[in-house]
Amino acid sequence: VFVSHAWKYDFNDVLAVLLEHADKHPDAVFWFDLFINNQHAEGVARPFEWWCGTFQDSINRIGSVLLVLAPWNDPIPLTRAWCLWEIYCALKGKVVFSITLPPNQCPALLEGVVDNMKAITDALVKIDAERSEAFKQEDR
Repeated sequence: VFVSHAWKYDFNDVLAVLLEHADKHPDAVFWFDLFINNQHAEGVARPFEWWCGTFQDSINRIGSVLLVLAPWNDPIPLTRAWCLWEIYCALKGKVVFSITLPPNQCPALLEGVVDNMKAITDALVKIDAERSEAFKQEDR
């Protein structure tokens, strides 16, 4: 399972999502970039063609993407260039795509939806890849 998450997240929130997913899918193996790919290291930048080919092919071979989404009403991944790219690769590759909130977000989601049924669509219509953020400006 390729784990798509924002590096800004509290690690405990991401870990809670992974543990919850593992409980439901005991045979799951996680591809977690935090441990595999240092996006901030100097001299490891890959050309755009690599991301369009090798990375997309890797997502297809992994076969499953788990998007960690928080906060529920203004999800950070939907404002981050790399997370949007990972979502795009998952959808393009037609792999299994799951979205999970950290457990501590679920009560707020339920409360928010009860108060405003449009709350979820309101959060989703804010997605704008052109205004997305990245640690390195050249990655936008």
